[in-house]
Amino acid sequence: MEVKALGVGFIDCFEGMEEAFNRWYDTDHLPEHISLPAAAGGRRYVATPDCKALRQPARMEELADGKGTFCTTYLFGTEDTEAITGPSRELDTGLAKQRRIFREGKVAHYAMWRLAKADVRGGTVSRQAIPYLGHRGMYVALAEVPDPKMRSEVAEWFDEVHVPDLLSVQGVKAVLRCTLLSQDNDGRFLHILLLDEDPPMAIRALRRSVETWRAQGRVPSPGQAIKPLFSSAYRLITPLSYDFIEG
Repeated sequence: MEVKALGVGFIDCFEGMEEAFNRWYDTDHLPEHISLPAAAGGRRYVATPDCKALRQPARMEELADGKGTFCTTYLFGTEDTEAITGPSRELDTGLAKQRRIFREGKVAHYAMWRLAKADVRGGTVSRQAIPYLGHRGMYVALAEVPDPKMRSEVAEWFDEVHVPDLLSVQGVKAVLRCTLLSQDNDGRFLHILLLDEDPPMAIRALRRSVETWRAQGRVPSPGQAIKPLFSSAYRLITPLSYDFIEG
C-alpha cells in the first residue's frame, strides 16, 4: 500500500511502568490499530538518555523538559482524516470498555501529517517503498514557517538543497517531508530522517555537517524563515526487547 499520510504520537508513561507500558503497546494496542483498514503499518521508538542529551530546547511546552520519551508512527494509505480517525475512535471506545487502555501513560502530542515527499540515499528503492525501509532509528524535527509568503521558497530550498545535503551524511538513509493533514495550514511541517546507523552517532555527524553547510551558505533556510519547535533522535524499539529500560 502506498503511504499517503502518517500519524505521529509522542508519549510518556509513569516512572516504574515502562516495561508494562511497552508490553501492552507491542502486544495489544499497536496490533489492533495497524489492523484497521486505513493503516499500512506502524513502528515504535524510544528516546534513550543519550538521544535526549542531544536535544535542543523545545519551543513546544508539551514536548519540553524531556517529554516525549516514546514515539509511535502510524502509516496510512489515505489522506481522508475521517477514514483514519473514525475507525480508530470506535476501536478505542471498545478497548476502553474492555479495560484494555493503559492508564499509566499519557500522549504528550499527536498529529496527522500528509507525506509530501520522500527521498532515499542512492535511489535504491521506489518512492512508495521508502517509508517501509528498515532502519535503526529516526530523527524527527517539528518546525514552522510562520510567514505564508516564504513557504514555497522554503519548500523549494528544502527539496533542491537541504535534502541532498542531509542524504550525504553518514547514517541518514531517507528523508520524509510532511505537512499537516488539516484544512488549517499554519505553516507547521515535520521532517523524519530514517537512520541506518546508531542514532546519536548519526546526529553528531549531522551537526558537524551543518557547520560546513553554514560556512558554504547552504544553511540556514531562505530568510531564516524556518522556526524550530522540537527535534529528537529516537531508537527503533524491537518488540518485546526492552533493554533500554534502566534499573
